[in-house]
Amino acid sequence: MSTVNKILITGGAGFIGSYVVDAVVEKYKDAEIVVLDKMNYAANVHFILGHLTRKRIEFIVGDVADYQAMLQATRGVDLVLHLAAESHVGRSFGNSMEFTRTNTLGTHVLLEAAQQNKVTRFVHVSTDEVYGEVFDQDATEEHPLHPNNPYSGSKAAAEMIIQSY
Repeated sequence: MSTVNKILITGGAGFIGSYVVDAVVEKYKDAEIVVLDKMNYAANVHFILGHLTRKRIEFIVGDVADYQAMLQATRGVDLVLHLAAESHVGRSFGNSMEFTRTNTLGTHVLLEAAQQNKVTRFVHVSTDEVYGEVFDQDATEEHPLHPNNPYSGSKAAAEMIIQSY
């Protein structure tokens, strides 16, 4: 495996994202780590506060749908761990456009910025919600997409864009 010198983690101040930050800080002891988060309802800087005093950790408040910001955030990055998302099914019914903006457009913007900056590895965190309700078997990545709410639709659309790259 090649050396990883700089890692971007989007959504790193969220509940799950903060645990990913913990794991990455532990595993990649020599890497520079950039944590990017929009700092909306799902984020809490206290989840990662202990890391922010380290010289190799940079924290950026930013939006994955902002192309210029993503060009800057992906500069020099070897690995993107993309966890940023609007993620609550119930909220998606009342605010579906924001879910599409962040989850679909934001993923596309981040992919394009990563491609422009020649990022070699990109890991996107999705959701089992993209498969709809699966009762008779476990869903695998080969399972057909069948989203049934605005949240899962926006994540399924992001997966299609990722496949196109």
